[in-house]
Amino acid sequence: MPLAIRIPLFVVAFALPGCLLWASLRPARRVGPSGRGEMAEGPGSFVLAGSFLGWLVLTTAAYFVSISANVALTPWVFLALAGALSAVAAVPLALRRARGETVLPAFRRPRRGDLVAVAALVLIGLVWWRNQSVNQAVSSFCMKENVTILVSPPDGPADGAYLSRHVVGDQREGGPAFVAGAAAFFPDLRWPGIAFALCGVALAAFTFLAARAAFRRTWVAAAVAAVAAIHPYLFRIRGVDENLISLAVSAFLAWLLLARERSLLPIAGAAFAVLFNVRHENVLLLPAVAFLAWRFHGPRGLARLLVPAALFLLPTFWRHWRAMGSPLAYESFLQFPEPVEHSLLGVPFRFRGLLNFPFHPEVVRTPFNPHPTFLMWPLYVARYSGLAFCAACAWGAVHLWRRDRVLLAFVALWLLPMGLLLSVLEHWDYPSKMSVIVVLFEGVFLLLGAGLAGVAEARGAADRAGLVATAIAVPAAFLGLAAVPPGAFPADPRYLDARPCVRPERPIHLAAEAAWLADVGIPPARGVGEIVRRAWSPPPDGTGLPRDTFQWYSDRTLDWVTRDHPLGEPADVFFDLRRDPAWPADALRSGPGPSDAFAFEGGGVELSGVSTRWSDRPVHVEVTHESAERTLRVSVIDCRADRLQIYCAGCADPRTTEVQVREDEVAASGGEPPRVTDLGGRALPGISFRLDLPVWLVFSDVVNWGADVAYVTEGVLDSEGFHPAWSGKTVSN
Repeated sequence: MPLAIRIPLFVVAFALPGCLLWASLRPARRVGPSGRGEMAEGPGSFVLAGSFLGWLVLTTAAYFVSISANVALTPWVFLALAGALSAVAAVPLALRRARGETVLPAFRRPRRGDLVAVAALVLIGLVWWRNQSVNQAVSSFCMKENVTILVSPPDGPADGAYLSRHVVGDQREGGPAFVAGAAAFFPDLRWPGIAFALCGVALAAFTFLAARAAFRRTWVAAAVAAVAAIHPYLFRIRGVDENLISLAVSAFLAWLLLARERSLLPIAGAAFAVLFNVRHENVLLLPAVAFLAWRFHGPRGLARLLVPAALFLLPTFWRHWRAMGSPLAYESFLQFPEPVEHSLLGVPFRFRGLLNFPFHPEVVRTPFNPHPTFLMWPLYVARYSGLAFCAACAWGAVHLWRRDRVLLAFVALWLLPMGLLLSVLEHWDYPSKMSVIVVLFEGVFLLLGAGLAGVAEARGAADRAGLVATAIAVPAAFLGLAAVPPGAFPADPRYLDARPCVRPERPIHLAAEAAWLADVGIPPARGVGEIVRRAWSPPPDGTGLPRDTFQWYSDRTLDWVTRDHPLGEPADVFFDLRRDPAWPADALRSGPGPSDAFAFEGGGVELSGVSTRWSDRPVHVEVTHESAERTLRVSVIDCRADRLQIYCAGCADPRTTEVQVREDEVAASGGEPPRVTDLGGRALPGISFRLDLPVWLVFSDVVNWGADVAYVTEGVLDSEGFHPAWSGKTVSN
């Protein structure tokens, strides 16, 4: 199908049924004597809300059809469902129109403010599309693979259990279902960018509407929406992510509740069901949702919300029953597959993860993290948000306590249940897991709006004193958290027992991570500037993923290679594995190595089962030399084979499977697969290289079980030795 046809069909497929459904559920005023009526909302919010509702309903319906009727999700499936939903929604609209009711808002000539809003949303969509499209170009994620299964299953049409049997990681069904429409229509246009452009636009638009409904100030709503649209914490997330989907849907849900209209409660129930499907932990938002529905609309309003939510969840429960034998059975948390014994007030229970105090006798932290999770969350938020943002949110809580305790209770119920749950989780050595906190950010944005409104309404000496005290106390509190010494709490021994192939942590790495977390400022100007740079510049062909604000690809190698660095004579270099390679300058030296050293002859090689003095476990060393780029890469990983056996749980031959995958990837890029040598635990003095120098060296010291976190040192290696140019923490997940 040509692109010129797919684009309008895509827009119509999701916007038309959604707008018709929205209009059929909304109350309308009687048409007056002039024959005209007026809806409570304007045409802009009508189109936005209707289109987003169409997206939620259509993607959920399409997913259910796929798993129940054994069909792949093609554009024709979405178009057929769009036609059916439009026909169903058109019937009550026609009946209401016959009774003289207004079924559509009065579309007027656009004003300057309308044009500015449209231009802002288009710009936000482009920035989000660009950022997420770049991410999609460099990585593959579990949601991407599961969406591919839905859109084009490798073994033909999927049966009801297919997604569960072939699920990658711990992906839930809601996320792949949410973005499957974009993947079906635009499989060749980096569809994650399109889906996340929708998330960015929805987040900005519905945060604006929610803040305006809560605070009745347009400028406050616009400021909060602007912060939400370019918040650096959101742009640190790489690739297709269910946390951002949850945030966009939660902004829609918050607006539906804060609008205080009973007719919107069934839509809010459907939105909550989508939230649950995307992330099951979102069930902890139910107290906040139920509280506001009951507070504004009473028991009947609560029923109007909960009944549609339950009906919308029936496909999920049915799929779980069909695929896993029980409607209450859910996907395993594969980052920690084995249940661990815990207790609360003396009552024992088992949980697939490591919970901190009070479910564990003492306060601990995940190895490689300098602090427990309950300290990591506020430090992460402060680093990416700025201390002024945090102080404004704190003043917002004070303002709501004085002016609107109902809204304060709603925000507290939104933040605290899930926030407390996330604070006791201590098995997250994956940096990407620190993004889960963004599912709560709509509550944080409401606090920010309350803070701005509180500043505008501040009157008298008492208010001014409170503002000054907050502006001093909140930054001081965060700076105090940042001053907690790294490793002040003991590392969780259960983690090391369950991850036998993880090397002991090093104080130098903990100190580096703590220093990065402590780098907080008043505004996150550096982060906002990075958003602009990243959105409008092409991705460089560099190496590594440096731990900068957005985990962006490094262009250091590219810069060095493109400059004039003439080759010298071939020279010998020895990499000494008898020395701890925390920094390669300590282990690299010029000249030949001992006669029993491994001779590296170019290309790629992997040495597994190497016994060393500085690790009580066998290590795995990977070496690759790219002569065209004049780059030498050396990676040291503890216990590679054991890690692969855990990572490929269920594979008949996990190591062979993983190596084959890697060989296929290398062959596809036109290179040669690495030579694999298993030393079986034998000590190796080191590796001897004979290379045309100088070359750019990238040394990677992998420190966690998933092998996606490493401390990288880069620099120039010449006949005189190694000259470091950059060191830092990098992540690939």
